[in-house]
Amino acid sequence: MATTSLTTRAGSSGGVLWWVGVCCAAGVLGAVGLAVLAGAESTSAAGLAAIALAGNVVLLAATLQQRRTASGLRREASALRQDVAAAVAETAHLVERRLPAVARGDHRAPLPGLAHPTLAGTPWEGYHQAAVDLVREAVRGAHEQLSANQAAYLALAQDMQAMALDQQRGLDAMERSHDSPETLEGLMHADHAAAQLARKAQTLMILCGTWPQRRWTAPVPLLDVVRGAQSRIPDYQRVQVRGGFDHAVVPQAAEALVHAVAELLDNAARHSPETTSGVLVTIGSTRTGAVVEIDDAGPGMSPRDLKRARLRLDPQDSSALPGPVDSRPQLGLVTVGRICAHYGFSVILDGPSSFGGVRAVVHVPAALLAEGDPSTTGSYAFGVS
Repeated sequence: MATTSLTTRAGSSGGVLWWVGVCCAAGVLGAVGLAVLAGAESTSAAGLAAIALAGNVVLLAATLQQRRTASGLRREASALRQDVAAAVAETAHLVERRLPAVARGDHRAPLPGLAHPTLAGTPWEGYHQAAVDLVREAVRGAHEQLSANQAAYLALAQDMQAMALDQQRGLDAMERSHDSPETLEGLMHADHAAAQLARKAQTLMILCGTWPQRRWTAPVPLLDVVRGAQSRIPDYQRVQVRGGFDHAVVPQAAEALVHAVAELLDNAARHSPETTSGVLVTIGSTRTGAVVEIDDAGPGMSPRDLKRARLRLDPQDSSALPGPVDSRPQLGLVTVGRICAHYGFSVILDGPSSFGGVRAVVHVPAALLAEGDPSTTGSYAFGVS
């Protein structure tokens, strides 16, 4: 309507000016006619008065018409300014509301429409809708590509995990058939490396949207959960565990908790220099469940780095995704955050720890703890499946 109104208003202004010209011409012709009727030689005072009166009438009519024209032009200019302001505001609405809604790809809520209904049916609506359609198509293509990539990564991770588990089964059989300390040491080292490979494969699977498939048939003591996590990291010998005799985790959540604790232990051990005490794990009770406190002996984190680390625990925050392809992806905390959101655990990163480093506190709610004496649940050898 803004473009149409501008054209219409320009045309109406030209018509007004044409009408003023006609009036002026008519007045002049009337005055000349009166003069002719009065006669060129016998022009009297009455005739001159008539001519003067006609001229004044013409000037008065022209003045009134000019004022009406100026008033109309002012109204047209004001309306035009309103149209332009509406178009500018609608463009801001497009950039701030409509396009971000399309980019988010949330199909549960309807997309915002025009903020100014007066622009409906105008070229502005068409241009804006074309921009919305273009972004929607780009988002759809990006989602399809992401789905294809995730499917490829998931298939690769599943193959890696299957090979690692097969290797572990073979190594377990060899360990049972050999008595040589040197051979057993080598077999255990290879078994430990296979467990780490399986954990990495499971991390990729979790990031692709699948969850640990292993299901225990009985509750697992929380101490065994931590020990199982400890067995999946390179520096397992530098981890000390205290407590953990009072709780057991429900079977359906045990494997996920093992993986989350393993990621936190690996992160803590890598940031604790070889010359330090390593990592201390303390298992305790709270009014609402149980906690696993992990204290590292690293240099600690600045407030900025600590904030960034906490963001990685938020599965809804896009900044938690891996960075550029030329940097080493930091997927451990991202994986922990997604496990917590899916199963109901929670993790808090804080500092300083008992050794001056960083403390990670895993809270296991009472709903994920089994009732009864955890000592009757036995011990488990934690592989990955």
